Amino acid sequence: MGILEKVIWSNRILDYLLAVLAFLISTLVISIFKKRILVSLRKWAQKTKTTFDDFLIDLLRKIGLPLMYYGAFYLSVNILKLSSFLKRIIDTLGVAVLTFFTTKLIINFINYGFRVYWTKRGKDIALERSLKGILRIVKVVVWCLAIVFFLDNLGFKVSTVIAGLGIGGVAVALAAQTILIDLFSYFSIIFDRPFEVGDFIIIDDYLGTVEYIGIKTTRIRSLSGEQLVFSNTDLTDSRVRN
Repeated sequence: MGILEKVIWSNRILDYLLAVLAFLISTLVISIFKKRILVSLRKWAQKTKTTFDDFLIDLLRKIGLPLMYYGAFYLSVNILKLSSFLKRIIDTLGVAVLTFFTTKLIINFINYGFRVYWTKRGKDIALERSLKGILRIVKVVVWCLAIVFFLDNLGFKVSTVIAGLGIGGVAVALAAQTILIDLFSYFSIIFDRPFEVGDFIIIDDYLGTVEYIGIKTTRIRSLSGEQLVFSNTDLTDSRVRN
């Protein structure tokens, strides 16, 4: 027992062995969960009609398992007496891991919601393209919020930066007011569906078939073959006959 009581870097050799043993036992439990329980859950989910359980099990595999492994590492390391520097590094890594996987979780739920909506709408190709464009915008917003949250937890004074961004955002919003109005009109067209690609519509003295619905403009092919380009705001503010 003498060698096990020997102290190296403020910890006994016995403490290091206990930390390693705790990590090995934890990974063994996670491995059993992955090979036994998760496989059984997947087989059960494949027999059900709903896709939500398949989605949850897929999230458990992609996000839950990595978090379990990190949890095993974190708990094992905390058995040891660590210096304040090492403890800060591990805590920072923990915040980074949690922020990353929480962000992935939120994006996955939003993406699943979009896929369910797309399926209920008949798997329209044009709608799929539009939803992918919206999802890109959502991803940028969510990741920016995640980065702000991470920096705030590291102790950075992000309030000043956010205030500056707020003032800059107001200036940009005023400068790009027309574009933002068209963007919201685009969301209105996509989700309210006054018309879709392929529909024949009449706007005032113009008529034709909808060819493309974009973030800022919608394009219509007239009977004479001309392409008519309308801003989305013009269309949502007009009386459209479909």
